[in-house]
Amino acid sequence: MIKVIIVDNNQGVCDMYADTLKCAGYDVECLNDEEIAVKRICKEQPDLVLLDVLMPKINGLHLLDLILHDPCHKKTVVAMLTELTDEGVRDKALAIGAKDYIVKSETNMADLLKRIDKVLS
Repeated sequence: MIKVIIVDNNQGVCDMYADTLKCAGYDVECLNDEEIAVKRICKEQPDLVLLDVLMPKINGLHLLDLILHDPCHKKTVVAMLTELTDEGVRDKALAIGAKDYIVKSETNMADLLKRIDKVLS
């Protein structure tokens, strides 16, 4: 089963995406704390991390950089899942190594699942 960790400080949003992914057959965990997320991602070795940009303690772009440049995360794919539509932030996330930049308000659940399948293939 494909393991996905969603890192988003809004529990309701995290649960909504988790429910959709679970119905599609993914094993999903929601994390609301960035510092815990870094440790859990290293321990769990998920196939995919869906990461919000706007986080209270550690900016999502910095967290992306931490995840992708830590040797314990070599197999982890990261896609941004955020409300932030700023193209500069999008370009920076992709330059750091995010495999996709998904804007929540511009993506329905069916499209999200297609984009996740594409990122994982």
